[in-house]
Amino acid sequence: MSDHEPTQIAKQERVPLQLQLATAERIMNAEERQGQMTAGPRLILDLSQGVEVTPLADALVVGRGEEASVRLEDSDLSREHCRLVRRGEDSFLYDLDSTNGTWVNATRIEQRALVAGDLIYIGQQVFLYME
Repeated sequence: MSDHEPTQIAKQERVPLQLQLATAERIMNAEERQGQMTAGPRLILDLSQGVEVTPLADALVVGRGEEASVRLEDSDLSREHCRLVRRGEDSFLYDLDSTNGTWVNATRIEQRALVAGDLIYIGQQVFLYME
């Protein structure tokens, strides 16, 4: 395990709904301000200077390794941390046996169907899933 802690929100068992809604609204507003609003399923990474939008077509892997589709410099991420898979109209998130876990709306998951507005916490990163 790393010397870092999971994101402050992810390590809590329960997150106040108001805090989750404020985080999602901040990310959506940043996406709109940057003019990056994209139709369809997408991951929106919360950055200190805005957001980064990644459309979700079939499948992608998030991690710090060379083979990850979405590669992030974060020592709290595993090389292949989690996988997002699109099946028909549905999107699924799978933790890939990561050391520090994958969290959705501050609940640690192994796998989960995603819905628009879900907040995904991995390492020190926060993503918003939208459709």
